[in-house]
Amino acid sequence: MVQEATIESMSSLVETRDPETGGTSNAPRIISASGRIPQETPRFRAFLDDESIALLCKSAPLHDIGKVGVSDRILLKPGKLTDQEFDEMKKHTVYGRDALFSAEKKLGTISFLGCAREIAYTHHEKWNGSGYPEGLRGEQIPWPAGSWLWPIPMMP
Repeated sequence: MVQEATIESMSSLVETRDPETGGTSNAPRIISASGRIPQETPRFRAFLDDESIALLCKSAPLHDIGKVGVSDRILLKPGKLTDQEFDEMKKHTVYGRDALFSAEKKLGTISFLGCAREIAYTHHEKWNGSGYPEGLRGEQIPWPAGSWLWPIPMMP
């Protein structure tokens, strides 16, 4: 109950800063897709169980928590961002990771925070390696964020 209330309040905070995030923090597409991971993706079957999927669904709403650290000038800018502005926007993944890691250190090992931290940091990675912040590709992407990248290619 405390975890759910914390997640809901933190994701609501992001929505107050970024209207574009509204509707994605509940992540219905992610939650729906996450429930299909073991059935549709053989590489996940070995280590994803109902508890792991529930954890992913619980953590997903915090994916954009780092946007609270992005300047309003950039976050609320109508229209296309310049390359420099987009570079600044990309930092929301680092801000989110760092904030969740800080909370995780203070609270000890709380699994939903670790999962949320991985999602916040890597949810813009792409299977072809063209994403950010690390340019990870394929199976290098941690499973919590990789579950966002539908359709996931069937990998041996």
